[in-house]
Amino acid sequence: MRLTTMLAAATALAAGLLVSVPVMAASAASAPHPERAAAQANQREVTVPLRLTSGQHTISKRIRLSPAARPEAVPAVADTQKSVSVRVGKNNCGGFNGNVSWGFGDINIWGTLWDNCDAYTPNTTVYLYLKFTVLGTTYNDPVQSVSGGSTGVNAGSNSLLASPGDIYVDTCLKWNDGWGCGPAQHL
Repeated sequence: MRLTTMLAAATALAAGLLVSVPVMAASAASAPHPERAAAQANQREVTVPLRLTSGQHTISKRIRLSPAARPEAVPAVADTQKSVSVRVGKNNCGGFNGNVSWGFGDINIWGTLWDNCDAYTPNTTVYLYLKFTVLGTTYNDPVQSVSGGSTGVNAGSNSLLASPGDIYVDTCLKWNDGWGCGPAQHL
């Protein structure tokens, strides 16, 4: 009895689906002029109309654009921007003051990097590092360096496959035979 009831319920459900699916498919919005439907794009994505059946219905699919495919007329806008202040060396004799911005496909860093550590140890160089993760891969490359004095920094990448995460900025100091880094700032 139980098996018969379950089979009857399953048959009724299947019959109900067969009746309702054509009704749902027929209720798709008709495009007034499908031959005139064109792709529409903004800074982050493009919408492409796709015909289901010739001249009767259209649907659209949003596709995220890679940074290289973004329209040139629309400048890239960072999703997030934070100020950075990192120090290194005796009495904070070296460091970086600036900003980091990031969004889908790009990360940028700009500001001032300086090294006044020669007053304590000759032959010093301060290095700026930007560490971040994209799709499980961690990047930790030197951005720029300065030996004595200060320099402007303006660097970045717009060829990332996704939004960067787990971002750190750090400065490190090299002297004669030594090397050391200050505390990194997590953004």
